[in-house]
Amino acid sequence: MNNNYYSKDSVINISSHALLLFLFIVPLQISCADTSQQTSIDHNWLRLKVNYGRVFILPSLLANSNLEFSEETTYSDLFSSVNIKINENISYSGILQLSNLPHIMIGTKLSRPDFPLSTGRIQESKINYQGESFFLSIGRANFLEVIHRADIFAPPVSGDGFCWTIYSDSWEFKHSIQSLPSEYFETVVFRRLLNYHHLATSFGSSKVGAGEYFIVSAPSLGIDLHRINPFMPYSLVSHDSYDETYPGFLGDLDNAIIKIFWNWNYKNSLFTINLYIDELHIDSWDRKVKNDAILLTVFGRHNFAASAKLRFPFTIEGAFSLSNPNFGEHKGPFTAANSANFPLFTMSPGLKSLGFFKVLLRTHNHTTVAVSIYREKWVRISSLATIDLNIKSALDNLPIEQDSRLAISFQQYLSTFKTHVNILAWSHAHVGIKSGAKISFIYEFNP
Repeated sequence: MNNNYYSKDSVINISSHALLLFLFIVPLQISCADTSQQTSIDHNWLRLKVNYGRVFILPSLLANSNLEFSEETTYSDLFSSVNIKINENISYSGILQLSNLPHIMIGTKLSRPDFPLSTGRIQESKINYQGESFFLSIGRANFLEVIHRADIFAPPVSGDGFCWTIYSDSWEFKHSIQSLPSEYFETVVFRRLLNYHHLATSFGSSKVGAGEYFIVSAPSLGIDLHRINPFMPYSLVSHDSYDETYPGFLGDLDNAIIKIFWNWNYKNSLFTINLYIDELHIDSWDRKVKNDAILLTVFGRHNFAASAKLRFPFTIEGAFSLSNPNFGEHKGPFTAANSANFPLFTMSPGLKSLGFFKVLLRTHNHTTVAVSIYREKWVRISSLATIDLNIKSALDNLPIEQDSRLAISFQQYLSTFKTHVNILAWSHAHVGIKSGAKISFIYEFNP
């Protein structure tokens, strides 16, 4: 089935000690990492982050994927991220991670339980070129269209590829090709490739556009311009040739998903709507038996500045996802909309609806307090046989499950040590009340 940049100083401004730390010590974001700490991409910087505690994953994702993960276990993560501005147009960014999480959680296939940090992965390593009306990024990253993602959703595992964009004041065309982690079936390894393109136009504070995702898998993937031509609608490719299949799977080797989006960004406000169509049945006889596969996601954020009435600046944000539970599922070989078990989009397998709300308050003494809450409804779609994934009667018979979480975080910046200390605690309800906590230390070096 079925995300760039630069600064004036040269590479030598990153000290040799910082580079050694990046190469031999640590990493930033994993699939379930906290992304709240952001640093400017316009300067050279190195960030080191250490997490210790429990990790929270949406119950719907845990129930409908093969993640080898325990909510009751305490884990450690070491992260490092680096941004180096080489010149006015070229920059490098990298993310390295070491962890004792199950290796499948960070997108790799190997761990050494006899080591304190048993597994690791380079999550990002890419070169960016920024021209006057052209952008190019090559290496390892998430090259999907950048959308604002509520932190309740785990980001997908990154892949290797490239992304290029041409644009003017009023329009934009983007195309990316990215490998996804391979999958294994019996004695066969299936390679996976994700293609994406969109055309968008801007007016005022708004940008609207349409795009497509095309997920391809096969035991061997060569260059096939017919499948990856950025100037052709991917959803029409199957009409030009025969569907390719593989023995043992009910569906073909590719999966196309259409996207329609609207982004509005004005002063301190941001609002986005994304509509994804994976499967839409037009014929009446199909609609009686088969379920549509559509996902609607909405995200909004507003920053309130401090004033006479508002003593401290604060931010509110909210997200909502509404979906058919079979969205992203596909009967072909590993053509689902995921990367190493993590969904590509702001959804979860079997999801019917999810609401998220967060308030973040910043005080004058480098203290930040955040409170967030979410609630989701979903079904155990993993209990269905592959042949029934989009069958209405089978989906309607699955009992609807619900869960929710309340999370509170407290972050303090220690200027003497140039370090942020963040404590996150949560309680969630799903088959009983469960709780967890995590502490993080984030050190930033800006030469």
